[in-house]
Amino acid sequence: MDKSTHPDEVVRTYEQVLKESSAEGRYIEIDGWHKIHVVEARTGPPVVMLHGTGVPAYSFLPLLERLEGVRAIAPDRPGFGLSDPVDIGHKGYRDWVLEVMDKMLDALGVDEMSLAGASGGGVWAIWYALANPKRVQRLILLTGIPLMPGTDIMLPLRLMTVPILGALMSRIPANEKMVVNRMEMMGEKETIVNYPKIIEAAVASNNDPVASKAARGEFSALANIRGFRTNMKIRAEDLAQLTVPTLMIWGKRDPLGGEGVARAVSEATSNCVLEMLPAGHAPWLGYPDKTAKLIQDFVLSR
Repeated sequence: MDKSTHPDEVVRTYEQVLKESSAEGRYIEIDGWHKIHVVEARTGPPVVMLHGTGVPAYSFLPLLERLEGVRAIAPDRPGFGLSDPVDIGHKGYRDWVLEVMDKMLDALGVDEMSLAGASGGGVWAIWYALANPKRVQRLILLTGIPLMPGTDIMLPLRLMTVPILGALMSRIPANEKMVVNRMEMMGEKETIVNYPKIIEAAVASNNDPVASKAARGEFSALANIRGFRTNMKIRAEDLAQLTVPTLMIWGKRDPLGGEGVARAVSEATSNCVLEMLPAGHAPWLGYPDKTAKLIQDFVLSR
């Protein structure tokens, strides 16, 4: 693999995770120079999967390895994982997201697809489905999505949006205990410990200045110290305009909002099916078989 601009340890641990997986990594190019790293598994109707903020595409491996009958495609969003870095500003951020998505999908040769997103990746997925309903055949929201009605952002993430403080916080060296503690905040402490190689890769990713800069940029684009930016919020009327069939998989312990928030969001979303799991912010870690079955049944039911 090309090392891009990420530290050697990030590349090494990512390669090791993929070496032990049935999924494979490769690169595509957008704009003729910008490399996007992509993790893929199997064949069939394409399902493009967008990871959350600060957690690269390898976080989906427990799910990718179990999906059957579909072509699972999980790109490292710009700046994360092994993809080239970008400068992100909150002005024009949504338009930039739509442009990047178009270029990534074109480079992948995917004209129509099911689009899945987790956390910050779910924001990208919703925005893209609203703007391109003919290209997105199915929408899958794999966890609680920021900016949704009733959701809230935790204080540590708000602090990350403060320029100097956020930069200082990102320089605190990560270790396995820190990664597990962060996953505890997300309601997934008991599940992440079942994936030691992902924890090792996550330590390297959290110590990657390129990925840290991308994460701070995204947090600042979506929120500030007071909470989610008003002009970025996904409103109930936006959800009502989602005409694409939608599957929401939501953990009952999700810190963004519990079952009441999930049900209110699903009721506001046109043509939506809600599946609640006894999980936190990453249901596929504790329930990979169940989550994979839900996705493939939803995608393949025509």
